[in-house]
Amino acid sequence: MTLKLNHYFTLVDKSFPLRQGLLNQGFRLAGPICHKGQGTSAEFILFPKNYVEFIWIDDLEASKNNLLKLHLRNQKDACKYGLCFTGTLPEEHIKGFITYNPPYNPSTKIMVLEESIDDLSMPLIFFLADSTDPKDFEPQNNKNISMELINPEHKFFIPEDIRNFKIPEYFKELICF
Repeated sequence: MTLKLNHYFTLVDKSFPLRQGLLNQGFRLAGPICHKGQGTSAEFILFPKNYVEFIWIDDLEASKNNLLKLHLRNQKDACKYGLCFTGTLPEEHIKGFITYNPPYNPSTKIMVLEESIDDLSMPLIFFLADSTDPKDFEPQNNKNISMELINPEHKFFIPEDIRNFKIPEYFKELICF
């Protein structure tokens, strides 16, 4: 089994100015939720098999003390995206990944491409390592999510400008533009 795109995030301003426009387009949003200890909060557009996360910095000090240092992505030329995959990363691509246990859920094991933490010209690239079956992380299979919050699959979108950022070829192949 290989990796599949589970979700992507985009860093937004804390006021989340895109929110009303998304609602006006008919999207249902879930959240917000706080990522305590990471310095962020987020709202989500859920689809049956994946989702979009709109994330913002709400605790600058926590972000500065967190491995991901997402506050640095607020800089003008920094990539504001993150790409999250599920499944099994082939052994030849595992080099350079480090383990991240998020403070808001320490039992979760996330593998992060270390280069993507430091190189702000690329999206933060990571995969959920708690299961090798991508279906385990699909919103439609999450018993804690109301089906009323899930948007139709055909509405899922990936912003075109993600292509403009540095993404290792293996991961780029997994993203359907």
